Amino acid sequence: DRDVTGVQTCALPISTADYEALFADIRARLRRRAYLVLLADLTERSIVDSLRRGVGLVRSSHALLMTSLLPAHAHSAFSPGEDLNSEEDVYAALAGDRENQRLAALARQLRQFDVQLRYVPPEKFLRTTVEGYLENKREQRL
Repeated sequence: DRDVTGVQTCALPISTADYEALFADIRARLRRRAYLVLLADLTERSIVDSLRRGVGLVRSSHALLMTSLLPAHAHSAFSPGEDLNSEEDVYAALAGDRENQRLAALARQLRQFDVQLRYVPPEKFLRTTVEGYLENKREQRL
């Protein structure tokens, strides 16, 4: 589907997270190099392998910027100002740190494919996506 600005949209049905199918469809539809902006929630661990394989399908022919929601619990353990009053608080802080490390590792892996991945809190989601697009346009990544 194409609108008047030349933006082409492809979307997965809500019930699926088959990034391989999405990127295979994009590769088939877009023959010329394109700048792809993917808005996603990458907190679900089960989609990461599909995402990596899908990115591999388009990384050499398209530039890709991804923005994902940052889960509220994903942060460095024992952050300043964090109040740990019980064992549960300590375990929650450690779980948040582990999730933060997992998400950072995914961003590093995708960076090897020349894919920019930004994690942002929901209230900054749109602004950060637009800023990333403008930054890449200035750098002439496409």
